[in-house]
Parts: sequence; C-alpha cells; structure tokens
Amino acid sequence: MRIDSSGNVGIGTTSPDCKLTVAGSGSGGVNPSTISSNTVATFRRTGGVSHNANISILAGTSGASILNFGDRDNEDAGIITYTHDSGGSDTMAFTVGTSEKMRIINSGNVGIGTSRPSSKLQVSGDAYVTGAFGQGVAIANK
Repeated sequence: MRIDSSGNVGIGTTSPDCKLTVAGSGSGGVNPSTISSNTVATFRRTGGVSHNANISILAGTSGASILNFGDRDNEDAGIITYTHDSGGSDTMAFTVGTSEKMRIINSGNVGIGTSRPSSKLQVSGDAYVTGAFGQGVAIANK
C-alpha cells in the first residue's frame, strides 16, 4: 500500500491516480491514459487487454447486496438491490427516488411498475412503443 504526496492511496500500485486505486495482479497492461478529476476510486486488473476485472458485493445467504447512488444529502436516491433467497427467488431491483421502478426475477422475467412479473416483460401502467411489432407479439389489456 502506498499513500502519495497528494493523499492518494494505492493498493497493488505505487502510482495511484485518484483517492483510491486498487490494482490486481497480471502480466502486461497499462494504466488508463486519463482519469476524470471526478473519479474517487478505480479498480483495475493490470493484466492484458482480454483480462476481466470483478468487484464483488457479498451478503449473507439470505440477505441483500445493495449499491447506493446519491449525494451528500441523500445517499440512496438510486439503488440497485440484489436479493438472494435460499428458496430460489433471487431478484435484482432498481429503485429511483423512493420507489422501485424495475425488477428482474430469477426466471428472467422483467417487471416495470410491478415487483412480480409473470411474463418476459410486464409493464404495469402506460407504455409507449415506437416501431413495428414482430410476428407473435400479443398485446393484452389486463
């Protein structure tokens, strides 16, 4: 670990390029050519161009992993929540403001305006579609 003269912290690197830089091991690869001045942290794999870089947010076996987006006055204005259910009903929910807007359930069904979609795409409320519908498209008014 290194703390440079600007107060930037580097883990796995001796030249951190923002407040927190975490670099994994690998062969080859270079630092990004530019980092935005608004960037607070970077996580990168220093391997070649085809290497993957993962960030894991791990919760308990029946808990939730939550990623909050916001500002200093409202740290959870936008939320992505992955809920792991030992019974197999894993979900990923997207919240904006104070209400959930979209959910993907473990079957692959997507709900907009509903937390229990029963088809591949279920919209609760008005929808606006442009373009042509393909063959086999059915519109239901439930």
